[in-house]
Amino acid sequence: KDAHYLLDAITPKKHPICVQQFIAGKAANSAFAAWNGEVVGTVYYDVLMADAVVGPPNVVRRTNCPQIDRASRLAAKHFGFSGLHGIDFIRDERGTAYAIEINPRANQGGTLAFGPGHDLPSALATAAFGSARMREAIANDVVTLFPREWRRDPTSRWLNDGHHAVPWDDPAVLMATIGKPVH
Repeated sequence: KDAHYLLDAITPKKHPICVQQFIAGKAANSAFAAWNGEVVGTVYYDVLMADAVVGPPNVVRRTNCPQIDRASRLAAKHFGFSGLHGIDFIRDERGTAYAIEINPRANQGGTLAFGPGHDLPSALATAAFGSARMREAIANDVVTLFPREWRRDPTSRWLNDGHHAVPWDDPAVLMATIGKPVH
């Protein structure tokens, strides 16, 4: 009962096709805050565990990568980004990073706080408003993203080794995520 379906059937739009070369390797990501085309905060990470080769990560390790940094800064400048963004990469067996997708939104890394320049909401607020309160920095570079790894394998070693990104400060979100009350 929506006319746009009829219009699409009568006058179909041509959709471009994008083809990428397959690169064997492991996923890596860039999460960054930008203001008027300038990167003001970054979190770069390698995906250590996920449910699939590409897709949302379960466990990540923060990394410093000049290639990922350069690609993030070039994209921000070229597109004049302001806000939270991410770029998905594949690293080949030599560690070379290949960009596969730019996301005009925050990704999982954008929620993490690794100190000055690496706490994206604080960096963005400081760029936009002049100052912001910094969150306490995560001391461990390995982060287990809740509830993904816990659901994948409740006995996973990463549940012991990594920092847990659990919304302890928001019981309603935590309860909705796991589906039962938390005590």
